Formats: sequence, structure tokens, C-alpha cells
Amino acid sequence: MLFYPEPHIPLSEFPPELDWSGKGAGAQLPLAAAIKQVVSIPVMTVGVLDADLGEQALRDGKADLIGINRRFFADPDYARKVQEGRLDDIQPCTHCGTCNSNYNKPRQCRINACFGTDQYDLTPLGSKKRVLVVGGGPAGMQAARIAALRGHEVRLWDKGRYLGGATPLANMVKGFEVDELEKFIAFFRRQVEKVGVQVELGREFEPQVLDRIKPHAVVLALGGTPVLPDVPGLDGPNVIKTSDLYGTLRLLIRVFGPRRLRELTKLWMPVGKEVVIIGGAIQGCQLGEFLTKRGRRVTIVETGDELGVGMVPERKTRLFEWFERKGVELLSGLRLVEITEAGLSVVTSDGESRFLAADNVIPTLPFAPTREMEDGVRARVAEVYAIGDCESPATIPEATAAGWRVGNAL
Repeated sequence: MLFYPEPHIPLSEFPPELDWSGKGAGAQLPLAAAIKQVVSIPVMTVGVLDADLGEQALRDGKADLIGINRRFFADPDYARKVQEGRLDDIQPCTHCGTCNSNYNKPRQCRINACFGTDQYDLTPLGSKKRVLVVGGGPAGMQAARIAALRGHEVRLWDKGRYLGGATPLANMVKGFEVDELEKFIAFFRRQVEKVGVQVELGREFEPQVLDRIKPHAVVLALGGTPVLPDVPGLDGPNVIKTSDLYGTLRLLIRVFGPRRLRELTKLWMPVGKEVVIIGGAIQGCQLGEFLTKRGRRVTIVETGDELGVGMVPERKTRLFEWFERKGVELLSGLRLVEITEAGLSVVTSDGESRFLAADNVIPTLPFAPTREMEDGVRARVAEVYAIGDCESPATIPEATAAGWRVGNAL
């Protein structure tokens, strides 16, 4: 959190000998070491530390005590798995901040669907079933993993060329120094393979396939459908639709991978210098951050009253302060009038007409459920579940939790 979206303390304010990077795992170790030199009491440090990094810090004398907290939220058996050398089985904390998002409710964790609940044990298997999970995003991978752990015969089907759904794309946009979403993706890919799930990739699913597979239960985790705003000019050449953008980026991620692609976007992107983003929820805000860091002048517009829906409150506060410093304009309560070749016309909540100049307009509205396949599946299989975005578009923690519940209920 301290380093999102950029370090909140300028590096120029620290002496060069501190060698403070201001970001990433162990970023606070140089500060702890400096404090340790001028105090006589034990010094504890925290901040994206794991067992190896913490042990090395102690050996190097940079701290006397190491605080590891959220890794145990993500995996209560973290210490035992480290001791036993089961590193691939550790549910990794990805530093998303979800556990800080609900101060008046039970906490949640992006990867540990049991956190904040009393349901850590898998329900005993009643009878073994053939289970087909359609969709390889977070909800689908989780449902397949849990169902296989319970002893079911599970097949996971996805039309894409890799598991993860839209999470590799989100990973590329979010970055890797604060939010380590790539570890989330890697964990589920490893575990799906380890528990014996049969994976079918690159094949479009049709309900007729069920006549051949004959599953006892089907879990539909098809993801959501991009929503477009109702505004004239939406088909203009300067409008970048998310459906087209996702298709292009998925291909590029296959070729370059999220890390390399993120670096390449610093050199070139098919996006003009001035951008208006329609949609001020988490998707639009994170895209706005991504584009601002690449030198674009960004305006984010929202027809509703609230911006940043879906974001962790503390991270939202930091991002909006950063937006203000960077000159990103945030507008809510608008009525969209028309998209033209020069930008977007809107009417504010006060009735003022405004024209927002833009080289490109990018709609990034929350997804709508994908339900068109459900009737055809239910006509062939008695036990059908719809989870994740295809049932109720939400965030990654909610998708992971839905996968756990369904996988455990089969």
C-alpha cells in the first residue's frame, strides 16, 4: 500500500547511502537498517516479506524481528509448508489489499476463500461425479481445483489458449511491483494440474458436447460480456471498444507474456495522447492509472455518482490523490451526449454542457452476465451452476469464493 501507485515519499528526500528503491518486496529493509544503527531497542520490519527474504534480513543484521502477517491470511499453513519444502502448494499473498477493504465486516482474501469464515474444511465427498467446468478464469479454476480435491473426476474447458481468463490482462495493467497477480495465476495453474484436472484449451464449448461427455454436473464460469454505453458515435474510428482491445491483448500476451508486454507499452501503444475513459469503476480507474504512467492525458467520466467502485478503500484514496497530482480529471454524475471525432460531449449534474477533447474514447464499463448458453446446458444436465462473472460480475476475490463454494458443494 505504501508504494501505490507510486512511492508516497520522494526518493530525493532520502540520503543516497540508504539505497531506498521505494517499491517492491523488502523496500523497507534499508530504512529498518538505518533505524537500527541509531536506536538501542530491537527493530522489527514488515512489507512484502517472505521466509527467505526475512531470514536473509536477519542474517545481514538489517532487523532484529521480521513481521509476516498477510501471508498467513492467504495461507494459514504458510510456515508449515515452508518448513516441509512445499513451496508450490503455498497460497501466495499477492498484496492486493482486499483484507483491508471491509473494516465493519468479516475480512476477505483474494486467494483464500475461507478467510473470514469458519469453512476451512472441505465437505466430505458424498458420491464421485463427472464434473465439467466451462471457463478457466479464477472462478472456474477454483471450482475445478476444489472439486478434484474432493475426489470428483473433473474436466476444465476453456476456449482460450491459456488458463486465467482475463487475469493475465489485468496483471499486465496492474503491474508487478505492488499487486503480484501473476503469483495468483501461477498457483491455480499449478494446482489444477497437480490435482489431476483434465484441461481442454483452445476449443469453443457448445452444449452439444455434453451428449458425448455425459457429466453429472456442469459449472459455467464463462466470464462476463463487455457492456457498451448508450451514446451516439460509439462506432466512430476513435473509439476503442474493450471487446476488441481484449482480443488483441490476449493474442499479444500469448506472444510476449504480461511482463514483456507491459514494458513494450511504454514504447508504443495504439492510443492517442488525450484519452477519455467512460466508466469510473475499478476497471476505468486502473486503466487510467496505466495510461497516465505512459504519458497520456486522461479524463475519467462516470454516469453514476460514485467513482472507484470495487477498489480497496485505502488504495482508492491513494490513487485519487495521485490522479489529482497528475492532472487526471474525474467526473461523475454525467449524462453522455455524443462521441465525435474530436472527443466526448457530456452534460454535468448541474446541467452544464461540456466537451471533453480526446484522441480516443475508451468505454470500460463493468461486465454483464453471460447467460445465453445456460438454457442449452440445463436442457441436457440436471445439476448446473453458474458462477463468477457469468452469474454476477464482480471482483477476483468474489469469483474465487464462488468457485470454492460450488466446488465444495458438488
